Amino acid sequence: MTRRIFSGIVAVLLVATMLAGCNKAPANDGGTTTTTVTTTTTTTATTDGTTTTTAPNVENTANYNRLTGEYDNAAGANSRPFAIMVANDKYKARPQVGLSQADMYVEIETEGGITRIMAVFADASRVPEQIAPVRSARTPFVKMAQALDVIYAHAGGSPGGSALLSQFEKNGTIERLNALGNNGNAFYRDQALWNERDKEHSLSARGSAIVERIAYRKFRTTSSRAPFVFAEKGTTPSGNACNELTVKLSGAETCSFKYDAESGKYVKYFGKVSDNKPHKDTDGNGIAVSNVVVMYDEKYKESEECIGFTLESGNGILCSGGTVRNIQWTRTENGLTFTENGKDATFLTGKTYICVVSDGYKGGTVIG
Repeated sequence: MTRRIFSGIVAVLLVATMLAGCNKAPANDGGTTTTTVTTTTTTTATTDGTTTTTAPNVENTANYNRLTGEYDNAAGANSRPFAIMVANDKYKARPQVGLSQADMYVEIETEGGITRIMAVFADASRVPEQIAPVRSARTPFVKMAQALDVIYAHAGGSPGGSALLSQFEKNGTIERLNALGNNGNAFYRDQALWNERDKEHSLSARGSAIVERIAYRKFRTTSSRAPFVFAEKGTTPSGNACNELTVKLSGAETCSFKYDAESGKYVKYFGKVSDNKPHKDTDGNGIAVSNVVVMYDEKYKESEECIGFTLESGNGILCSGGTVRNIQWTRTENGLTFTENGKDATFLTGKTYICVVSDGYKGGTVIG
């Protein structure tokens, strides 16, 4: 190769790098999809000496998973995530079915100290053939579902959650599948779960039928939203050490995470790590994530039974790679964002677990 040709290639690469966009895609603000043709990456030095790299075109790169930053989606997969409500009460809901296969989790108190989990998949085709027990919509989860631009699945809802869902449907900011409605065979009562637990905790979702139902309902299946900005692979996050994290979610529910340096993942436990109760599915698979986020927020009593959260903005912490950092978060109908010192907070590639916690329980967050 001649020196002139080599110089020309370098010049083209430099221009392409300067034009490369951030891996956090622009919000989808009205059912339309923004497409950006970018094929290079941009590496940026941060104040702490680490580097972050934007993904090569979130919108047009085959197999890109918006929720994890990995390239593990099936070829031709839809880009709009799918979220489903899953029960988490300790006496009848556990162990859940299929929960460990989700790409992202959101856990929030709902009533009487009980929490519920919204399992989020990068695409409906990633939903397992059974996930259970499916439960009702609650206001905080509806707000998060709207911000993430997911297709939202639930089984009925609290009065507040149902009213908010109807409002969001009317203004076109959410689409949903109600398991208690007419959805073909996408949802069903699992007789074994019914016999073992009760009817309330037997409702299941069937992944392949959900994909068919979404097509039948002609839901939008593309989205340009990406809630996380991912660091370059191999980056070691800055921050204080966080090998164990205990989170007080409510007066009755505590969860914890233990960092496994070999895998680079935080393994989730019920209660404290010392209680030795890893959160596992019926098939024995546990929940292990690359990032744990605790979002502190204002909690209020929505009704005599149901708990609500403001979910507008606040502060929190981000644990990844065995470290912990203080972050700020913002949620609007157009997206969910996380910042650190005024800049995008960077996440490690992989799954993320989000705990929304009342400001009153900040003292119950213990970092070890």
